[in-house]
Amino acid sequence: GIGITYKQVEALTLPVLLDRLVYRHLHLLVVRICDYMDVPPDQVLVHWACRKVQADGDENTIRDMIVEKLAPYPTISFAEIDEAAVKNGKHKLAIMLLDFEPRA
Repeated sequence: GIGITYKQVEALTLPVLLDRLVYRHLHLLVVRICDYMDVPPDQVLVHWACRKVQADGDENTIRDMIVEKLAPYPTISFAEIDEAAVKNGKHKLAIMLLDFEPRA
């Protein structure tokens, strides 16, 4: 986490604090905070998925992991995740993820 006082949290605002936690790769913590605060975790999950795409590993396994985590959030677009896959040279993964795009 981040060592921070309540006064600092108030000054930062919730979105800024969540962004700082996301950039520390504390995605699960941020999703739980979002759930508690009734804030949609869409951007957090997209960031997490983009990081997963950058990781080494079997593309089918990465796809399954991303699809499983994003399944409860049917409005999340896979476009940004696909773009990250292409930028990382994972064209096959990008094509596989397109099958799950809700706006297609």
